[in-house]
Amino acid sequence: EGLESECANVLVIIRDMYPSEPPVISAEPLVIHWPEAMTMLKEHGIERDRMADLSTEEERTLGSLVRQKFGADLFFLDRYPSGVRPFYTMLCEDDPLYSNSYDCILRGQEIGSGAQRCHDPDLLEARCAELGVP
Repeated sequence: EGLESECANVLVIIRDMYPSEPPVISAEPLVIHWPEAMTMLKEHGIERDRMADLSTEEERTLGSLVRQKFGADLFFLDRYPSGVRPFYTMLCEDDPLYSNSYDCILRGQEIGSGAQRCHDPDLLEARCAELGVP
């Protein structure tokens, strides 16, 4: 909202060259958990390996589905499958198939990502052994 009001004159010029609408941002952070995102894609007719990383097109589709369902362009997709994350990413305590990691997605495009790194030496050594990392 601040950008829209403080930079309105600049945005008019930019939107004249590159047509767009102001992004719709929810009042509270919108967090979509990986299993919910996979269900949304499946219900849209996209059959995929639920534990594989998203393709660019799947991210775009998910962005559209989130906009339709929640009315927001910006969301955080969390609990990525641990199998698509680096070995040092902390696993979810309640389900090690998932990790404490996320992507920040705006209109179906990843604009940022993050994760908790494993801070427990024993857990990190076990993860390395499990994945064959020396």
